Amino acid sequence: KRREGSYRPALAEVMQDRLTAHDLDVNRQMFNAKTGALAKVTTDSGTTQVLEDPYNVDQAGTGTKFIFPGDQLMFYSGATPRTRVKVTSVDHSASSMVVTPDPQTTAADLVYKATDDTDNRNGEANGLLGSVSDSDDDFENIDTGVATRWSSYVLDNSGVSRPPSDSLVMQMIEVLRARSRQTPNLIVTSPGIVLKYSEIFLPLRRLDGQDVQLRGGYKPIAGIIHAGGVIPVISDADCPQRHMFFLNTSAFRMADVVGTEWAELDGATFDRVDDKDAISGYIRKYWNLITIKRNANGLLKDLDDISAIERQH
Repeated sequence: KRREGSYRPALAEVMQDRLTAHDLDVNRQMFNAKTGALAKVTTDSGTTQVLEDPYNVDQAGTGTKFIFPGDQLMFYSGATPRTRVKVTSVDHSASSMVVTPDPQTTAADLVYKATDDTDNRNGEANGLLGSVSDSDDDFENIDTGVATRWSSYVLDNSGVSRPPSDSLVMQMIEVLRARSRQTPNLIVTSPGIVLKYSEIFLPLRRLDGQDVQLRGGYKPIAGIIHAGGVIPVISDADCPQRHMFFLNTSAFRMADVVGTEWAELDGATFDRVDDKDAISGYIRKYWNLITIKRNANGLLKDLDDISAIERQH
């Protein structure tokens, strides 16, 4: 009961760990397509599940990169739920996890974050994979089949990887400028693609951008020079591998309805845990990423990447 001692620092450390986990999950959702899919089942071996394709995107990284021991998950086959499970261990090198109980899955089932009574399927933020797309969809309740300009420019290579090049990058910039009358002012990609792209300029020592400071304290690790100036490049380990997003920040709005805070469900922030010297609480945040000009953004995909450079939560 004393204010000093080991308990208070330990409690503060645990609380900070939970807030860090919250921030990491918010960052992951910035790339998701609202569906909430963490990965896809490739092999079902009972309580051992082998995963692939984070975000349900082909070759986007290690399937278990967003999964941590202690997580609660739900599997789905289409719209049909499987069994809710808890993760007991994760082997990122094998892209596998051990769960309990047996979720009764089959190959191609998708996995989502969950709680005791609900899950995140179709309940996450409208991240970049949903916003920066040329799919025939109803994103933000606008039918791209009718509003044909409500679509981003996507330059792919039919799933076949190719090296990032100046030609591809400049094509992206000029197509977006022609279609939207705006030039991208931010590029977000994976660390591996940044390194691959930087290799082009090493003989010329043409690396730029380190002197640019972005809002929020972010600092780009490179800059792409074009006729309109320099576009800062941000490296993010949560970005799906083989993807390079060309963004105009004025095309987005952050709807931060309720900031990060402890939820007060019935007037109490924390509840006692039966038979334990512990309390439990929930961190909540009501937010979304809103797109107001979809054709000002683009995606260059199917790029060579370095698979070893990857965040494992």
